[in-house]
This record gives sequence, C-alpha cells and structure tokens, in this order.
Amino acid sequence: MKSPCKIIAQKPAVPRIIRSKMLPCDLRFFSSGRLRASLRNSTVFVIGLICCISLFSPFNSSAASTWTGLGANADWSTAGNWNTAPVFPTTLTFAGSTRLVNSNDLSGITASSLTFDAAAGAFVLDGNALTLSGNIGFNGNPAAPVTQTVNLNLALSASETIDTPANGNLTLDGGVTSSVDTSLIKVDTGTLTLGGTNAITSWDINGGTTVLTGSTTINGDGNGRIYVADGDYLNDCSATLDIQPGALLDIIGSYGDTFVIGRDSGSGTVNQNGGTFVFNPANNGTIWLGATGNSATRSAYNMNGGLLDLSGNTLGIGLGAGVSITGLVTQVSGVISNVYNLWVGWGNGHGIYSLSGGSIYIGANGITTTSGSYEVNLGGGTVAAQTSWGSSLNINLTGSNGPVTFNTAGNTVTLSGTVSGSGGLTVNGGGTLDLSGAVSYAGNTTVNTGTTLELDQTGSSPGTFHLANGAVLNLNFSGTFVVGGCYTNGVALGVGTYTSVSLPGFITGSGSLTVSAATPPVVNRPTISGGNLILTGNGGSAGAHYTWLSSTNVTIPIALWITNTVGNFDGSGDFSNAIPVSLSTPAKFFRLRTP
Repeated sequence: MKSPCKIIAQKPAVPRIIRSKMLPCDLRFFSSGRLRASLRNSTVFVIGLICCISLFSPFNSSAASTWTGLGANADWSTAGNWNTAPVFPTTLTFAGSTRLVNSNDLSGITASSLTFDAAAGAFVLDGNALTLSGNIGFNGNPAAPVTQTVNLNLALSASETIDTPANGNLTLDGGVTSSVDTSLIKVDTGTLTLGGTNAITSWDINGGTTVLTGSTTINGDGNGRIYVADGDYLNDCSATLDIQPGALLDIIGSYGDTFVIGRDSGSGTVNQNGGTFVFNPANNGTIWLGATGNSATRSAYNMNGGLLDLSGNTLGIGLGAGVSITGLVTQVSGVISNVYNLWVGWGNGHGIYSLSGGSIYIGANGITTTSGSYEVNLGGGTVAAQTSWGSSLNINLTGSNGPVTFNTAGNTVTLSGTVSGSGGLTVNGGGTLDLSGAVSYAGNTTVNTGTTLELDQTGSSPGTFHLANGAVLNLNFSGTFVVGGCYTNGVALGVGTYTSVSLPGFITGSGSLTVSAATPPVVNRPTISGGNLILTGNGGSAGAHYTWLSSTNVTIPIALWITNTVGNFDGSGDFSNAIPVSLSTPAKFFRLRTP
C-alpha cells in the first residue's frame, strides 16, 4: 500500500517535526529514537535518528513567521513577505516598516498568536477573517507611542489576552467574536480601541485604557464575568473603560457574578462620554461600583454623556465586605434610565452619587442604603420618576450647577430623610414631590404648573418659593413654614402669613406659609483690578438669580436704571463680578437687585 506520507532518512541531525492538518497519520517519537508513523492500513518503523520529514503541505516549516514585506505585493500568501513562509496554525509577528498596510488574502487560517515587534512601524492589517487561538500583543514596549491597527475580523477560539504596553496601542476595527468563557482579557498600561462589531461572552479589563467606538455585545453563557480592574486576576491593577459617542455596549445573557468596576484591590473607572450602554443580563442584575474585601480598591463611573440603560436593574455604589471602600458615580450630563434601585453603600462600603447635569430615571425601589454610609448630592440636572418611589435617605442640595429638578411624571416621589444644603429645587411633571422629612435647604424652590409640592413638617428656608399658575403647595402639618419670599404666578407676596383660606388657588392643607422680611445680600467694598470693577459679596440665596443695575444719575427712578450684568449666587450664596470700567467714563452707580 502506498503511503500518503514520505519519510526521508539522512545523516544524523537534530530531529524535527512539521505538523500539518493535511497529514492523515499519527507521528510519534519513542525513547528508543524510533519514529512511528501510523497510517490507515500499514505501519512504518524507522530505526535511527531522523533529520527531516517532508510532508505534503503548502509550506515547509511550522516555525513562527515574521513579516518582512519583501515580496512582490502586500498579500499574506506571498512567501517573500515572510522570513519563513507560515504553516498554519502558527505565530505571526509583524516587524519592520515595509508594506505596513497589508492584506490577508488567505481563507480559513488560524494563528496561534499575533505579535507586533516593539520596533515596528504602524501596521494596518486588512483582508480576510482570521481565527486566533492565542494572545495579541507586543514583544516589548516601543520606544515611542505607536498604534497598530487590525481591520480584519478575528474569531477567538480560546481565552485571549491582549497585552498593550505603555507605548503600544492597538486598534481592532474588525469584528471580534468568541464563544469561549473569559474570552477577552486586557492587561498592561497601553490603550486598546474596539471599533468593530463585536460579540463575546466574557470580559476582563485589567490594565490601561479600553476605548469603545464600535458595537460590542457581551452575551454571557452562565460562567463568564465582566470586570473592570479585577484585583484577583492582577493584584493592584488599574483599568479604565471609555465609552465614546456613537458606541454601543450591550450586556445580555447569564453570568457567574455581577458586573464589577473595581474589585479586590483593583482600581476601576468607567468614563461614558456618549454612546449607549444597555445593561440587561438574565441574572446578577447589579452593576457594582466597588465590590471588595480589600481597602485598596477604588471605583468610579463618570457619566459625561450618552445613555446608560439599567433595564430595570440596580446601580450599586460601594460594596465593602468587612472593609471601608468608596464607590462614586458622578453625573454631569447624559441619561441614566430604568434604575430599579439606586443603592448607595453596602456592608462597610461608602456610596456617593453626585448629580450636576443630565437626568436619572429611578424606579420602584428608589434610593436605598444598607451600610448607612452614603452621600446623595444634587446640584443641577434632573431626578425623574419612572414610577412612584420613595427614599428615607438624607439629600444634600449642593447648588453646584443650580437647582435640581424633580420630574415626577405624574407619580409621587416621597423623600422622608432630611433635605438640606445650600442649593434649591424645581418640581415639574404633573405629579407630587412629598418632602415628609425635615427641610432646611437654603436655595429657591420652584413649583411648576400642574405639579404639587407637599411639606409634612414645619421648618424654614431662607430661599424664595415660586409657585406657577396651577401649581399647588400642600402644607400637610399643623403650624407654619417660614420662607424668605414667595411669588405666585410671578407676583411677590408681601410679608405675612398665608393659608389655604387666604391663598386658595395655591395653598392646600392645614398648615400656613409665613413670608418673612428677606435679608439682603452683603456687598463687599469694591476694588479696581486690570481695568475692571470687582464686585463681590455673600448672603444671597444659593442658585438664585441677581442683576447688577447701573446709572450715571443716582436720583432717577430705579425703573430707568439699565441692566449692566446678570448672574446667579453660587452654592454658598456668594457672588463675584468683574465689570469693565474706564477712567474717562462719567461717574456710574451700581445697584444689586434680587431675585
């Protein structure tokens, strides 16, 4: 019987085997130095040392292949482009600066790893899809920053590690697909950019920065994990995920753990600068900002734009198992929607949620804590109700970006903790904001048409209440609530006490509203600096509006004074303005008008 395998014996040398999937036989070395080739119906024994086995294969070696680009074109099939023509599966290394843009014109091939030489130029790999059974990375840290780009699709057939050193950045603009647990692991301090349409089952980001510009779906198969900075994988690691405008991150399927940002000594950060992040797993429905028994853990989510859709799941901030750690969510823009529970602090954890812009839509379980160590800071932006909800937590109105807006959307939001701080609030949406706890915030309060503000305790606020036509102030207590001023439909009420009898179009309930004589802000002694008149002061209502009026004649009626500049008191009620002046300008007088 004729064998499909040719064995050639030459003078003694170091044994060598070339593997090829094209060979239908089993080749094995034995301790006696024999090579046994088991064929379909025959067995050949060769005694002695064999130096070479020549197989029917497109190439003659399985050694790692390094790109030289010295061939006649930029195709991978051109043998002259490699130092050793590759026999797949094999390791591919891209080195040098010749034919940096090249193309995989082969089909159905597998690389055991993909490596970029530390001294290589900026490659761009185009062409047909490639199956990858090993890691992607650099063989050293480049001397200067360089970005290697892979535009071809990658099918991961095993767990993969992507290693990007400090100066070694990698962009994968082709699709990355996988069905293997823990299929994508990012390490080292460089940047990985995922720009294609990707579908994987598990994700660990344990070093540097990962940037999403394309569409990535993570479909868990029950065993996988999603971690940003997992200290159990790499102690004290630091990792960042950036979600860019236009990107999509979609988490579905089942997982062996919750999605954790900053775990067991890891320091994890997510910066959502835009795009859409949909969190909708079939189980483990909590995103945890910090989950650890290690006090070195750090965690932050910076919501700068885009949409974070929790799909009726929980946003958990600060899980400390026997240790004190802090989780932080800072929202300055964008939308966080479908939050079943905003959970600030678990175990020994300290949870902080700070809002100064954008909107958060909260569902039935409201805002809760189990650790009792938390901060809820609201200074601008909108807290909206997807259904009626309540919270017993204390709320700090910071006024950092003006008053916070509560959009009740026809529902009832009940806050039974203390509402304090230097800021103010606005209520709209046709429902009810029920402040059933103590109220002591200093800023102004605006209640818009069709909306109710309910106060359940006596108290006071130095700020001004503004009740729009059709707004309701429900004073559900016995006694009085004192404010620094009150406007109904834009008209100021005089100093005095008002009830549902004296102001039936705006006030309901058994309590009364007392308008006290407002204390005007204090204006400090003016100074001149750099051609500007510097006007500063304090004692205003946090976030409230003010106007500087000016006139060259102090005796004329105030109605004839002109507006020079406008502003808002900061969160502490302070103000500062620089108004250009000239020595050639006639004497000018200034007056501060509030609100």
